[in-house]
Amino acid sequence: MTTHFSIWDHLVDLKKMFLRILLSWSIGIGATIAFREKVMWFYTNPLKGTNGGEDTILHFMKVSEAMFFNMKIHMFSGFVVVFPLIIFFVWKFVAPALRSNERKSSIWYIIATIFLSFFAIIYGYYYMMPVALRFLLGIGINLSGFTVSVTASNYFSFFTGLFGVLILIFQLPVLVYTIARFRVVKIELLKKHRKEVYFGLMAIVFAVAPGDVMISGMLLVPIIVFYEVALSFASFGLKREDKRRRKKGLGTVLEGSSKDVVDIKINKDLKNSAAEACGDTGSSSCSSVGVSNTTTTDNNNKFHL
Repeated sequence: MTTHFSIWDHLVDLKKMFLRILLSWSIGIGATIAFREKVMWFYTNPLKGTNGGEDTILHFMKVSEAMFFNMKIHMFSGFVVVFPLIIFFVWKFVAPALRSNERKSSIWYIIATIFLSFFAIIYGYYYMMPVALRFLLGIGINLSGFTVSVTASNYFSFFTGLFGVLILIFQLPVLVYTIARFRVVKIELLKKHRKEVYFGLMAIVFAVAPGDVMISGMLLVPIIVFYEVALSFASFGLKREDKRRRKKGLGTVLEGSSKDVVDIKINKDLKNSAAEACGDTGSSSCSSVGVSNTTTTDNNNKFHL
């Protein structure tokens, strides 16, 4: 039985989703405030040994900067802590509009998104941040007559900007897999024009990534790796779908050019049910209608890849 929702029902569900997100975010902020010392240590730990072997000290240049810095730290940290819950609330809002098989597959997309996001944080925290800070701050240290002074607000912007770009880049496997899996773009084209894709992605990274060319260059490795991994998983998924379609007698999805036509067999159960319906009605026009429907079905089940 299909349940129909009015616009008002959707607005009520949307309001509930936002309230749940705000409540969970508030709880996350409260948790980070309770562990304030550990949170501050987490943010400032990459600065150790970056100032000529000594720790880089952050400075507040305005009277209100310390207050706003703490607010931004706890709001960002609280969001990261409850990020899986936020994804779940969004999925719960969208789930009623999905079919049963789409709901099952979307769960794996959510798991992959959360896993890749936290993997991006680990990669950036233990690898990119120390290397980038030592390189960038080292340029100023090596200049005679200059002293390196980093403000807390500037460091926070660099920190969140770098991790934001990393999280987006690490979602590349999910994006490419979805595009290839649902044939928005043919997987052959994605493989053939991989160099153009790399160039386009690097141009975007150069435009939005904080720091300099070196940081953008360091992001090239995960871009190439994740793009190739996504293509491999997409190819594997398409092959599995071919096997499943063969077992059900639906034909196969070929990976040829866009001019290839695939004939899909009509399900025998649908044929039998149509024949039984014609037999029950006994109408003389049933055969002609059946033929017409069968022809239409055959034509609709021929599609170009």
